[in-house]
Amino acid sequence: MKKISILLMTFLIAISLLGCSKEETRFIEIESYDVDMSGYEDMPSTNHHFKGITPTEFMRVYEEDGSGVFYIGYTGCSSCQATVSLIEEAAIETDTTVYYLDPYSEEYDFFSYMSDIMAILDPILRHEDDGTATIYTPHIFAMINGEFGQSLIGGGDTVDELVSLMEEVR
Repeated sequence: MKKISILLMTFLIAISLLGCSKEETRFIEIESYDVDMSGYEDMPSTNHHFKGITPTEFMRVYEEDGSGVFYIGYTGCSSCQATVSLIEEAAIETDTTVYYLDPYSEEYDFFSYMSDIMAILDPILRHEDDGTATIYTPHIFAMINGEFGQSLIGGGDTVDELVSLMEEVR
């Protein structure tokens, strides 16, 4: 009887430990392109951790429960100018690719996808008093298996915040 109790106890402990394990992060193949970041202060045009993606590709990653770190911003945004070098510093530290959506890119018409993108991003957007959601830039966020992780509107204040966000995707 004692052996059965020990076996049962061991089995229950093993089951409980398995139930507490973290789900494996699912990475899918993301179609991206090299993006010239020289429009941002202190950024080289190449040899950085940013990859451009289209809105269609972003939506596919979400729909297929993919994972990654995403940045929405543009060179004409002064807050984006101040943040991109911090994002790059965190990406260097964590060896993370940052997928870049530029609302004013010549590669695609971002605004033709706006309602679909807004529907996907709604949980992590700022909402006005009337409930209207707005995309503010810079916005960097983690997606883990199609679910949103950390989200920093304004890009975060420190490299440590950005590193934490990027490590969440690992």
